[in-house]
Amino acid sequence: MQLISSQQIDPSLLPRSKNALSKISKKADYALSFTCRDASVRGFYDKISLGGHGYQISQTTDAFTKRILLFSGMEVKSDDGGKKEALAQLAIWLAAGLEKVRQLGEQVRAEGEDSINWLLPSLGLTIIGHDWYIYLAYKVSNEVHVVGPISAIVTDTRTIYGILKVRDLVKRVAEYASQVYWPWIRDEILHPLAA
Repeated sequence: MQLISSQQIDPSLLPRSKNALSKISKKADYALSFTCRDASVRGFYDKISLGGHGYQISQTTDAFTKRILLFSGMEVKSDDGGKKEALAQLAIWLAAGLEKVRQLGEQVRAEGEDSINWLLPSLGLTIIGHDWYIYLAYKVSNEVHVVGPISAIVTDTRTIYGILKVRDLVKRVAEYASQVYWPWIRDEILHPLAA
């Protein structure tokens, strides 16, 4: 896993406002990616990008970052920052990520196969001052649902115990990413795209 900072979301993946005339713009403060430093991961990226496909496999527009898989988003605000604003920004980021994975899935799945309900959930964090909140995003039909904060995992950095809980939270997110999400997306999407 590698930490990526401030990335612009691809406008084609952004939700539209209620009047459907304007799109809501958003950048993620930070995102976790599956790093190119891992040879097996880099192999997939090379086959997909350099093999003539030129696939954009993340929800960003950055020339480099759009060619690597992003797993989770993080929104960071100061203590007096807006908790609701951070959640709204995170929800947009996670929804764009789910939509990008759905689009990639459509390219490799048989016609008529469900390209939504097979998606794995995505995780995101908001960090408001010392407080860390985790959210789960998933897609049902054409709707994105963001659940949280998950109260059993809410933590903070005000105490040593809280810092240890944050460390454990980050470790669990990384374990889900590497042991569940990566094998799934590698086998279901990246391997077929690289073929």
